[in-house]
Amino acid sequence: MSGEDDTEWNRIRLARSRVITDVEDVLAAVTKDHSAFEISEEVLPRVLALIRLLADQAHARYGEIAVSKKRRQPRPLLTVHGRTYEVGFRERQKQVRYVPKQPGRRTYDWQRVTPAQKFEPSGELELLVSENSGYSYNYGWKKEWADTAKKSLEEQIASIFRAFKARAEEQERARLEREAEQRRLREERERQEAERRRLAAEREERERREWEAAVSAASVKAVHAVRAEHFGTALEQWRAAGEIRAPRTLSPYTQSFLYLHKAEALSRDGDHAKAGTALNRAVSHWERHTTEENPDWLNWFGEAQLKSTEGKVLLRSGQVERATGSLETSVKSAAPRDKAVRSSRLAEARLAGGDLDGALDAANYGTELLESSVSSVRALDRLKEFSAHLEPRKSVPAVREFRERLQAVPVAA
Repeated sequence: MSGEDDTEWNRIRLARSRVITDVEDVLAAVTKDHSAFEISEEVLPRVLALIRLLADQAHARYGEIAVSKKRRQPRPLLTVHGRTYEVGFRERQKQVRYVPKQPGRRTYDWQRVTPAQKFEPSGELELLVSENSGYSYNYGWKKEWADTAKKSLEEQIASIFRAFKARAEEQERARLEREAEQRRLREERERQEAERRRLAAEREERERREWEAAVSAASVKAVHAVRAEHFGTALEQWRAAGEIRAPRTLSPYTQSFLYLHKAEALSRDGDHAKAGTALNRAVSHWERHTTEENPDWLNWFGEAQLKSTEGKVLLRSGQVERATGSLETSVKSAAPRDKAVRSSRLAEARLAGGDLDGALDAANYGTELLESSVSSVRALDRLKEFSAHLEPRKSVPAVREFRERLQAVPVAA
């Protein structure tokens, strides 16, 4: 077994060791702790029966149902058609007339008005399914099924698995389209590179022949002509080198970089109006740039850096929705290390827009990178800053789970 195969096998082995896949063990874990579900004890046997039914249908399609050992609350993970979904249950509540235990007596001393209604479990279940893809820019795929007057959840199992199959086929089509587009772009880049090399070779060959012809010419006139030509070329280059100091002669690529950092500096100083103007110019120059004009000293600058700074500037000025879109693009097109660093900024933007679930998705994605393949003190520090913003929501289970997970990340990340 090669080193690469051995590493892949270890990754698979470790992944399998972190989950419970035996159906009976899964049911036992849920029976022991079903706090992840919003259900009463009366409907627990039915929930267990539904989990077993889902497991049987998944096994018939070469899938499985599992529970992660790393999570405090067991949540079944259903894998079918190559996709993994998190399964949850919720019991509907019904309003009933409130009857005090002792007539005329309030439940609490501070209670001024006796309520007329109260909520009780109805016995009707809802099945909640969300795709467990690690990270998603549209917050993942979610779908719900529920008991109806005509059909119970048990009778809807077939339609549930049809939805899973349709989702898998849809994602497979999207993957093939992405690969085809990437292949087309790669072939186009290769064609352009081949054309550039051909033109460069022709230019070098032409210049070599002209030079040899000039050297071999015995005529003084030919020698003077060659000297004049080379002198003129050198003069043009000298003039270009002098004029490049003027901003109006810089390439759109370079001007985009300079205006972007100007916008960031103005935004940091609180001048959001001028920052917005500089940002618009940076984006305008970026849309007009070509790859041939990129200077070597700036070859690291790309769309990911542009969108990251754009999102930062927009977030400071209170344009949360636009900032979120820019930061999502930045994270999507960045290298893994930069994804970990920028995920916290995306989480802050989503939190500012009132999307707590989306914010936790982004923060958990950055934490997952630090747990697996990325080592970055800066990314860890930024995620801790975002965690501090969640202090008012620390009682929310998902927030508490994220903060505990982040705290477990080694400091040397």
